[in-house]
Amino acid sequence: QILRYKPSASEGQAGEADTPGRLQLFVESTSTAMLNFGDNLTVAPNGHLIVCEDQYTDVVDNHLRGITPQGAVYSFARL
Repeated sequence: QILRYKPSASEGQAGEADTPGRLQLFVESTSTAMLNFGDNLTVAPNGHLIVCEDQYTDVVDNHLRGITPQGAVYSFARL
């Protein structure tokens, strides 16, 4: 699972009531082919997340997975 934090419209503004933001489920893998042991992540210049799989099993088949801002997962590279 990958969660994201969405700040409220007034969060961090001086003189505004502190309305808390929300923690939301952004991506939930439904199979190992979609995302398996996602570990480290970074944001690419185009706004996509790049997630590095980090599995330690008898057969290691790790990938870099891209995730669009809308939550669509795609294979970026195989490690």
